[in-house]
Amino acid sequence: MSSLHYHDVGINFGGVHALSGVSFDVRSGHVVGLIGPNGAGKTTLINVTTGVVAPTAGSVTLDDAPLSGRRQHQIARLGVARTYQNIRLFPRMTAIENVVVGATRIRRDPDLGAFVFLPAVRRARIELEEHARYLLHRVGVPRDEWETAASVMPYGSQRRLEVARALAMRPRVLLLDEPAAGMNPAETAGLQALIRSIAEEDVAVMLVEHDMPLVMGTCDRVAVLNFGELIAQGTPAEVSRDPAVVEAYLGSEAAQ
Repeated sequence: MSSLHYHDVGINFGGVHALSGVSFDVRSGHVVGLIGPNGAGKTTLINVTTGVVAPTAGSVTLDDAPLSGRRQHQIARLGVARTYQNIRLFPRMTAIENVVVGATRIRRDPDLGAFVFLPAVRRARIELEEHARYLLHRVGVPRDEWETAASVMPYGSQRRLEVARALAMRPRVLLLDEPAAGMNPAETAGLQALIRSIAEEDVAVMLVEHDMPLVMGTCDRVAVLNFGELIAQGTPAEVSRDPAVVEAYLGSEAAQ
């Protein structure tokens, strides 16, 4: 069982409070939605969690291990993986190769390419590719796209490929930054089932998303940011009825 804990997290950019006093937990086996208007600080909080930027106040911990002050690769090795709001795949690599790269980010083995002819290294590479195929199947990337360069894959497949690459890191915590962007309703329904299945494997999932039906139908709890401050948290039903949330983000029609 893992728990990601935010305690009074704050960050300033040139005197601007991007985050201020943010506190909530993301526990394994649960999906926590993080919502709010554009510019509310959602991606900034992910960047603080993964070591892209350092908080100027408060702390982020995974169980008893502080994440603040660690390098990005150290945080990844502790079990924190993410996807990106703007897709960041390796465009010339195939889908399988992209997933393999995700797995090798947390391995401490020598460079697999440097000793490719050694039997042990060849076996390790085969195992990584087999696991990559399993993950691509799991997230719903069509089999005929597995050997395709990421740059020419359909947008929805690229989104799913990013999730597969993150899962290749065998995360304890998975941070999803707008994974449903550009997906059609059928793809979004498949994503909802996938996210729930990931959480059921004792992974703590934080979902940043503007698709409110997806958030309300997937998440156990929801945290709401506005101008960098946490204005509400609770179950989807509680949050959707909160007057501050309705005024700042949902609007009366969306809340209903």
